[in-house]
Amino acid sequence: MSFLSKRMRADRLTESTEIFPPLDVEALARDLRLKARGEERGARNLPGRDDRGRDSVEHEVIDAVGRLRSLGIAQYETHMRVYGDRLRNAQAGRVEIEQAAGGAEVKLKRLIKEHEAHLASVRDEAKKTGASFQTFAKKNRLDGIPQDGSGWTKFVAVAVVLVVLESMGNALLFGEASHQGLLGGFFIAGMVSLLNVGTATAFTRLARYSIHRNVAKKLFGVIAGSAGLALVALINLGAAHFRDATERVGEITASAQAGLTSLLTAPFDLDSLQSWGLFGLGLMFAVVAAAKAIAIDDAYPGFATKWQAVAGARKRYADDLSSAFEDIEETVRQSIEGLVEESDKARRRIDALLDGSGNQASVTAQLPSFLGACDRAASHLLAIYRDANRAARSEAAPEGFGEPYAFPTHTGTPIDADAMREIRAERDAIRQIVDDATRRIHMAAEQAVEKYPTVEEMEREALGATAVASIVAPPSDHMSAVRLDPRPPRIVPSTVSEFESEPASTSAGRHTSSLPAVRG
Repeated sequence: MSFLSKRMRADRLTESTEIFPPLDVEALARDLRLKARGEERGARNLPGRDDRGRDSVEHEVIDAVGRLRSLGIAQYETHMRVYGDRLRNAQAGRVEIEQAAGGAEVKLKRLIKEHEAHLASVRDEAKKTGASFQTFAKKNRLDGIPQDGSGWTKFVAVAVVLVVLESMGNALLFGEASHQGLLGGFFIAGMVSLLNVGTATAFTRLARYSIHRNVAKKLFGVIAGSAGLALVALINLGAAHFRDATERVGEITASAQAGLTSLLTAPFDLDSLQSWGLFGLGLMFAVVAAAKAIAIDDAYPGFATKWQAVAGARKRYADDLSSAFEDIEETVRQSIEGLVEESDKARRRIDALLDGSGNQASVTAQLPSFLGACDRAASHLLAIYRDANRAARSEAAPEGFGEPYAFPTHTGTPIDADAMREIRAERDAIRQIVDDATRRIHMAAEQAVEKYPTVEEMEREALGATAVASIVAPPSDHMSAVRLDPRPPRIVPSTVSEFESEPASTSAGRHTSSLPAVRG
């Protein structure tokens, strides 16, 4: 075996990478039967000593190695092209982030406009109810706001207690005279108590018109009050006469007729002290019921109702304002989180490409080594064939048998340094885009919060500064108006850097916070 053959055997390349195929010279030599075919053709002195070109076996050797070489080059070019496409796609990520940022800003501004339109209608309603309240107060020469009352809920509870207590007292007095005993007396007493308290309540509410500025309504109130007093007295006198008749007659129907007759003929002629006690007890509970009925709300008729409309409008505005703040806050939060998430994805892709640039450089550096190995493999395989051929010949071998083989030169595709610089710049640009968009989103939200009138400002629009100044304490349950602090704490980060450095515990509790500050 010649020196060339031995040297090429020592340098045979069997290594492989993911890109370049392995070159197993020994396997190729066996597959092509180079030694045997060299001996066969050498015994026939083929190729001739004067032949200048390569024979068919040599062409097969070059083709076999050439196919592996072409496969390696193709895989290398594909690999570099895919990496180049990823570089270009990563550069397009900034456009996607810009579009996402623009969409988030448009979404927030649309939401702000919707809330502005809705709050404007609620403010108009508040102005109308406030104007109506002011007109009513001026017309009736009333100052300030209605006096705070107990409210209907509390009154109903007190009225039930009054009916029960009066029924228990009446039952004891009726039970002494009734042949049905204490149970029968309690039933009658309950009916009388309910009628007594109900009448006192109804006519007391109507009697309030006696203080009205309108003469006709004032007269109606006086008549209603007088009628109420007379009716309450008549009810309780009738109950007392009924008790006397029950004690004399016994049977309920007959007792009722006898009691009515004695009421009409001798209203103040009662037979027993217990009957007078029944009459006095009824008047006492009627007076208590009347006092509680007056205290339900302001004594002036209609004043509290007008104020309730104002308070209701205030509460609706306060609730809608709070809802607007919550919607804006949540939209800001979702927009920022979405932008941060998209920017993180884009920057992770860029980081992966930057980290992979070293691998691409390594692959490119391996290309010349692979191409050189192909040249050496081809020369080594030709040497195996030629050495066997030369040893079997009876005449000299062609002059070309001593020449090594080299494939045409191929230059690899270097990594685009400009593209790498651009993609690094893209990474920083994406962060800046998100930071700028975050600031604009926060600015729009803050401007909206500042633009929406507070409940106090809305009250001044609806009632005027003088009326608002007279409100020294919140009204009662049925007139209450929610007062908000429209400038809530600001804890949401305003840049991507702050967002990323925020502790996990803060992120977990973020949904209970309020609008963030705008950082300059």
